[in-house]
Amino acid sequence: MSGISNPDTILMDSDKVVTATFDTTAPMIYTLTIVIDGTGVGTVAPSVGTHSYLSGTVAPISATVGLNSTFDGWNGNLSGLTNPTSITMDGHKTVTATFNAITVVPTYTLSLQVVGQGDVHIAPDKNSYTAGEIVALTAQPAAGWQFAAWSGAVSGATELTTVTMNADRSVTATFTELPQLTSGLVGLKRVTPYQFDADGNIYGPFMDDILYDPIPPQITAVSISTTHRTVRRAAASVLIRVTASDDLGGIDRVYLGHTPDPASAQAFTPAQAGTGVAWTVQNSGVVYAWARDRAGNLSTTEPTQGKVDHKIYLPLVVRD
Repeated sequence: MSGISNPDTILMDSDKVVTATFDTTAPMIYTLTIVIDGTGVGTVAPSVGTHSYLSGTVAPISATVGLNSTFDGWNGNLSGLTNPTSITMDGHKTVTATFNAITVVPTYTLSLQVVGQGDVHIAPDKNSYTAGEIVALTAQPAAGWQFAAWSGAVSGATELTTVTMNADRSVTATFTELPQLTSGLVGLKRVTPYQFDADGNIYGPFMDDILYDPIPPQITAVSISTTHRTVRRAAASVLIRVTASDDLGGIDRVYLGHTPDPASAQAFTPAQAGTGVAWTVQNSGVVYAWARDRAGNLSTTEPTQGKVDHKIYLPLVVRD
């Protein structure tokens, strides 16, 4: 046998001679004790336990961090965070490696689907959310559509809702198309706001009560006033009063024009037309009048030409 281990053992499988040498100048043997501390996991080289080194030996030491843990430094005869490191064995040494657990907060994902035409505003909008985080969802219907309901992780029909992210969540926002009403339909209850499309059709967030109004309005009276008994020149100014009636929806607009085309006519409110509209007579001497009800129905017009002189014609005889 050889070495400096003391005590030691020998296998007696034959006659043996062992010599122990003692030298007053022999090097000292020191021990290095390795300890692991903390709430986390990890390993150390040399391993946990006691190891012997000759005096003056520089012993390497390293720490390897385990799952969900962090290395928080050396204690005892070593200090600091240097890793790997070393220690000089000039005496008996004890070194402690500290590993602490990392607090892991779970994260979850939010999956969003849209049925129909619309969008959903997400706040905050992120790829993942920490456990317990609250996410606000706002349904935003496209033009001509309305929000119907939430389904999945949340429910209800209000456009604003929230979802708590304590698991992976899936939410569906459903939008339904608003009724596209044709000319002749008018909502008389809970119709605000409503709009006319390019064809004169009414549409909007109608609720329950929609009444049919296929009958156009009628102009019941047209009167023209001027300060003169007759109008003898073009571009003369007159005051025109127009009244109209509708059987169901009511009058929305009154139009006056110089040609039979209502697209080129000028629009007035019923109140304006009833009070009187200052009108400039054109060379044709004819004024055309229409009324439109709230359903978009337009009255027909047959201008009456009252002869004032040989040049200017008006729908009715001009009176003072």
